[in-house]
Amino acid sequence: MTDCPCNLNGLKVLVTRPEGQAEALRTAILDCGGEVERLPLLAIEPDVLETNREKLEKAFQFNDLVFVSPNAVRHSLDFLRPGESSRIIAIGEATAALLDDQALRVDLVPNHSTSEALLGDDRLGEMRGRKVLIIRGHGGRELLADGFRALGADVEYAEVYRRTMPPPPSPELLATWRERVDAMIVTSEEMMKNLVELTDFDQNVLQTPLIVISERLQNSAETLGFQHVLRAGNPYPADLLVALCQLVVRRN
Repeated sequence: MTDCPCNLNGLKVLVTRPEGQAEALRTAILDCGGEVERLPLLAIEPDVLETNREKLEKAFQFNDLVFVSPNAVRHSLDFLRPGESSRIIAIGEATAALLDDQALRVDLVPNHSTSEALLGDDRLGEMRGRKVLIIRGHGGRELLADGFRALGADVEYAEVYRRTMPPPPSPELLATWRERVDAMIVTSEEMMKNLVELTDFDQNVLQTPLIVISERLQNSAETLGFQHVLRAGNPYPADLLVALCQLVVRRN
């Protein structure tokens, strides 16, 4: 049973995580008295090119293996060969939990699920001369690699999955949006951009309270035209529930 910070009192929440990755959040919202509408804003497809497979098979040659998401874990495990001395870094508790399930020792999890938090973590230590393999999806921000390189590390990527645009929402959902959605949760910039593209900047969507997980996403949301943006501390269900409770208080 979820430890609820409040009774959501029937709040209708749009959960936008990809298929197979939304159940924990959905269950937490339902346990706390909310209702859930599903609209996946990303589709995840495994995509491990030969060069990336070879890097994973030779992961023992790297000092640091950085997993940026649960998907990075899911789609690399079949090929991964870490060394006994490799330091394993997981961005986010869900990423760390998946690694732990595979009996892979996680040495460092930053306090917040962002690249910025990892780069600012004192536990990272001296990086000069270290070989770092960042395991991620195709594309994405260069902030983490640039940050490690600025600290003197040698950085490579192993890209193991691809994000694609999901199907658009049903016309019925858009036609009844105000009755079916009181709040939305979006946890990445790509998902947010897909939302406005899939709904064609619908004003009902832009006027719906939106919960994001970082200052960067909040700024992006406001630039895209979302009118009521709240920021949760992390993408974990407990933090997102706290933000939803703030909305309940505002409604009352």
